[in-house]
Amino acid sequence: MIIREQDTGRSIYVILDGKIRVFTRDHHGEELELAVLGASQFFGEMSFLTGKPRSSSVTAVDTSVIVELSYTSMRQVVKEHPTVKQVLVEYYQERLGSTAEKRAEQGTEEGKGDSRQKSRVSVKLVILPKTTPTGEAKASSWNGISVDVAESGIVVRVSGASPETFLVQGEVRLEIDLPEPWGEIRTLGTIRRVKSAQTAKDMTMVGIEYAGMAEADAKKLRNYLAGGD
Repeated sequence: MIIREQDTGRSIYVILDGKIRVFTRDHHGEELELAVLGASQFFGEMSFLTGKPRSSSVTAVDTSVIVELSYTSMRQVVKEHPTVKQVLVEYYQERLGSTAEKRAEQGTEEGKGDSRQKSRVSVKLVILPKTTPTGEAKASSWNGISVDVAESGIVVRVSGASPETFLVQGEVRLEIDLPEPWGEIRTLGTIRRVKSAQTAKDMTMVGIEYAGMAEADAKKLRNYLAGGD
């Protein structure tokens, strides 16, 4: 194993010879292959640019020769040659989009066997401040309507935003307004699926897996799902 998902580190790796496989896992533990890379290709740019933990695991498919470029040395290269940074940013954005598409193709819906509720509830989705490839700290919030609510995740329909808006690493904050007597639930989440809604323009479907929901809110959600129509 060259890199494990959630490892810390900001090095970039260049493949001189051989072949490597990039993969992640959904919340059921099922493996999802993201890419197979060969000679002259590189990986690790997401953590280099954002400072976030590794977003996927990397393992060698066969005997490979790989060069590790440290964060310090790459930072100097980027400083002296701005076009290098532009290339890294372009690959970063392309791979984020590809990952979202792979998840959608794989059908990694949150909790397929969960209790679920199709009744619509209001949802506020907050993309937390983060370091972007351009170094800016940004935060944004969107109001949406649930399409599918489950014990482990939620699908939200958001108007006025393109799918690219939600191709983010890291966590988002959810404020789910359940009807009385259940009330509001607040939790962090990880975006797992993003796609354009087929029924209308400028509308995006965002699939989010809950992360670290408080037990009191989890109980509230279970009761809502059990008692919903």
